Amino acid sequence: MLLAVTQRAFQRQPTTELVLFVAWLGMEAFCALALGCAGEAGAATLVALLAVAGFAVSLVCYVLYYRLGALASFVDGCVPLVLIGVVSAVVAGCIAVVG
Repeated sequence: MLLAVTQRAFQRQPTTELVLFVAWLGMEAFCALALGCAGEAGAATLVALLAVAGFAVSLVCYVLYYRLGALASFVDGCVPLVLIGVVSAVVAGCIAVVG
């Protein structure tokens, strides 16, 4: 569904990044679920919100990538990597505190 929307609505050629973003969101959702089941509703909410924000920013960068110039597309490609790295570090911290 998301592939069809990005391909048809935004004329974005499909690449592996979209699959990786969706898989990452799914894994973070499982982390949030595990934290919620462990009785850590606050940490679960934080993880879920950060995951959705990271996914949304990554999707915007994914759609814009081929529309930008050389340097701008390089920066655009780095933004999701940095953001997801930060989110993953926060998730790991939440899990470490709970565990």
